[in-house]
Amino acid sequence: MPLLPFGGMSDDDIIAVIAFLRSQPEVASTGPTGDDLNFLGMILFGAGLFPPAEVRPASIAAPAPGPNVQYGKYVATFGECRGCHGPDMTGSPATQFTTEVPNPRPLVSTVTLAQFIEMMRTGVRPGNNPFPPQMPWQNASKMTDDDLVALYTYLTTEP
Repeated sequence: MPLLPFGGMSDDDIIAVIAFLRSQPEVASTGPTGDDLNFLGMILFGAGLFPPAEVRPASIAAPAPGPNVQYGKYVATFGECRGCHGPDMTGSPATQFTTEVPNPRPLVSTVTLAQFIEMMRTGVRPGNNPFPPQMPWQNASKMTDDDLVALYTYLTTEP
């Protein structure tokens, strides 16, 4: 999955995802599986519109869990925060396909840890100001408190 962050997921986390998926009841599917490129996909890849896949290490270990920047970045990666807010979580400019995504660091630096956790659990910023509809705060609302502490630590540290 070179276009998604999962190539950097730790071996242990991949094993946990596989175990979870295998524990789910089987579902019959008659739709496309995504294993074959369709005509449009072949054109896009052939035109070089997708970056080449990065060479990944044979084994990946997750950073040590806890309130540290490295684990916070790991959480931001798989919470898909970095997918929208950019690789350093400093925002992303508008493109022909997307709108501008703001830098969350200035907001996060003005709130306490407790306010940050409340904001991510409820989708409401201080001042009773809801996140915009395109902000998938529901992903973060399902994170553990420890993951949110790490994310807060990452966002309140200079990139």
